[in-house]
Amino acid sequence: MTIISSEELVKFRDALQDNDEALETIEVIEECNGNLVEAMDIVMINAGMEPVRGDDDWIDFDNIAKGLRNFICDPAFKDLVVNDAFALALAYLLTKTDHPAAFLILVLLYVVRKGINHFCGQEQAN
Repeated sequence: MTIISSEELVKFRDALQDNDEALETIEVIEECNGNLVEAMDIVMINAGMEPVRGDDDWIDFDNIAKGLRNFICDPAFKDLVVNDAFALALAYLLTKTDHPAAFLILVLLYVVRKGINHFCGQEQAN
């Protein structure tokens, strides 16, 4: 289970304050007590998407992130994330995929929480 703290949500809210969809997604995460799995379920259903399930019937963030790995591990994207330029990181993902912003915000939060360098290093080893 991936939990985003209140402090982390404040940081993201500040960075994404000009994006109404991002703010709505952050509210969903808050309503789920920071639980990204629960929030992703709600966001995906609201967007008309089928949640990606793992073996334990929970949303499998690792597989979702792996599907976006080429973009997430791109050095330009990694630099944006490392420098907390989350609005620009979201804009980057929006230009590279056709996924809804709410979905991409949750993936971004997951990768940040996991650690982008850890995620990308781990994926390259597999």
